[in-house]
Amino acid sequence: HFALNSIECSRFYVDVHIDERTLREIYLPPFRRIVQEGDVASVMSAYNQVRGAYCGHSRHLLRTILRREWKFRGFVTSDWVHGIRSGRKALRAGMDVEMPFAHRYGKPLRRSLKNGAAKSKHVERSVLRVLTTRLLYALRPDEHSYPPNLLAAPEHIALAKRVALESAVLLKNDGVLPLDKDKVGRLAVIGPHAELKITGDQGSSKVRAPYVIAPAEGFRRYLATSHVEVVVDDGRDLERAVELARTADAVVACVGFTENEEGEYFVMDPDQRNPAWRPACFGGGGDREELDLPVEHVELLVRLARANPTTVGVLVVGGAVETTLWRDHIPALIMPFYSGMEGGAALAELIFGESNPCGKLPFTQPDYDHQFPDLDAFAEVADYTIPHGYWGLRQMNERVAHGFGYGLSYTSFTLSDLVLERTELEPDGVIHVSAQLTNTGSRAGAEVVQLYVRYTNIATSRRPLTLVGFVKVFLEAGASDQVHLQLKGDDCRYYDEHKGWVFESGQAQLLLGSHAQDSAALVAQVDLILPAVH
Repeated sequence: HFALNSIECSRFYVDVHIDERTLREIYLPPFRRIVQEGDVASVMSAYNQVRGAYCGHSRHLLRTILRREWKFRGFVTSDWVHGIRSGRKALRAGMDVEMPFAHRYGKPLRRSLKNGAAKSKHVERSVLRVLTTRLLYALRPDEHSYPPNLLAAPEHIALAKRVALESAVLLKNDGVLPLDKDKVGRLAVIGPHAELKITGDQGSSKVRAPYVIAPAEGFRRYLATSHVEVVVDDGRDLERAVELARTADAVVACVGFTENEEGEYFVMDPDQRNPAWRPACFGGGGDREELDLPVEHVELLVRLARANPTTVGVLVVGGAVETTLWRDHIPALIMPFYSGMEGGAALAELIFGESNPCGKLPFTQPDYDHQFPDLDAFAEVADYTIPHGYWGLRQMNERVAHGFGYGLSYTSFTLSDLVLERTELEPDGVIHVSAQLTNTGSRAGAEVVQLYVRYTNIATSRRPLTLVGFVKVFLEAGASDQVHLQLKGDDCRYYDEHKGWVFESGQAQLLLGSHAQDSAALVAQVDLILPAVH
C-alpha cells in the first residue's frame, strides 16, 4: 500500500497531510529499501489521498520517487476495486494495471484516449513495463516444480511452526513459566480464544490453511502421551470458568481480538462516511476504537488469576494492547499474535519450555492509550507529523508498559566489551560495531541485539532514538559469541526539502541493547565528520 495507508475505516477517501521530511524519513524507508535492495517486480498503490491526490493518481509517489529517484523498473498495480478514481489521471501518473478488472481503465479511458484527454504514449509505456517484467520472469530459469503436494509439505509445516515459535513475545513472567509437566496434573485452557481457529483477517489477507491448530488442541496434542489432563472452557460462564481454574494445577487464559475488531473494512461505496455502519461482508473490522481488551476478557483474566496463582495470559492480537489496569494481576503474559496454522502447537511448546521465547515487540505497548495520538477512524483529513511511536514517547519522556523491541526469555543475556572499528563516520563511511553476548542463564535461547543511534550534539532536530540494525543470536546456556552490526553514513542523514538527503556534522551515541528502553544498553560516542572541501 504505497503509501501512508495507516487508517483502515477511512482508507478510501482520507487525505493525508504530511511534510516531505516526515514522508521520506518515517513512511517511505521500508518501501525504498525493498525496491533498491530487492528484486521487485511490482508495487501496489494505496487507496488514500496524499496532499489532495489519490495515491493511484500521484505523480510525486509513482513517477518522481518510485521511478526517477529509486530507479524502479517493474510495473505498478492499483489497490483493488477502489484503487483509482480516474483512468486518465492514473495513467498519466504511471499506474500500469488496474486491479482486479478494468473499471476506470475500461470504457472511460477509451473515451479519454479518443477525445485526446489521455495520451496513447502513456498506454504504450505501461504495456511495455508489464510485458518487460513478464518476459524477465518467463525467461528466467526455474529449477523447481510446483506439484499440489507442495502445499503444506513437511518442511513448510516446520517453517510455519518455527515462525510461530520465534515471533511470540513473552511480556511478563513472575516465575510461573515455563510450566513443568511433572508438577501439572490438570491444565485448564480457558477463554474465548481457547478453541478459536484464527489466523487473522478474513478479508483480502485471509490465509486458507489446510488446517489450523487452536491453543486447546495444541495442548491436547503436546500432552497426549503424558499424565496431564487437559480441560477446556470458553469462559462465557464466568463462575464455571473460575471454579474450573480452582481445580486445576495451572491455567492458560486465551483472550484477544478477531477480524471483527481489527479486520479489513470494506465498503462498496468508497465515499461511505457513516461510522455507524459496519458492513457484514467481512464481519465488521476496521480500526480499534480502544487499545484495551474487551471488558469481559479483562474480567476473565483477573478472576482466573485470583482463583489460581499459576495463570498464564495469552494475547491473540494483531497490535498494541493497553494492559495497565490488569497486568499486575497476571503472573505471566505471552503475546503469540495471530500465529498461523501451527500456532497452537507452538504455544504449548513455549509454555512448557520445550522452546524458549525470543520474539520482540515491533511497536510500543503504552501505559495508557492517551500516550498515542487521538484517532478519528473516519477522518476525512489526517495530519502525519514527527515524532510518533517510540520516538515520540521517548521525546516526551513518557513511561511505557513495554518498549519497542521488548521481549523476555526463560534465560538471561549480558552484553559486554563494546568495540567500534572507528569512532568517526563520514557520509559514505561505515562503522563496524561488535560486542560479546553471553547467555548467563541455565537454558539455551536466542537474543535479538538491537543497535540504536541518538544524536547528542547536532544542529538539526532529530528523532531522539532510531533503530539502525538488529541481529538474532542463538546461544547454549553459558555460551558466548560475538555480535556484529554496523552504522552507515546513510543511516545518519536527514531529509531537506530543498537539498535532499543531508549528512550533518556533529556527535551521536550508539546504544547496543535488547530494546529501545533498555537502561543497561552499552553506549559509545561517534563523531559525524564532513570531509574537507578542496
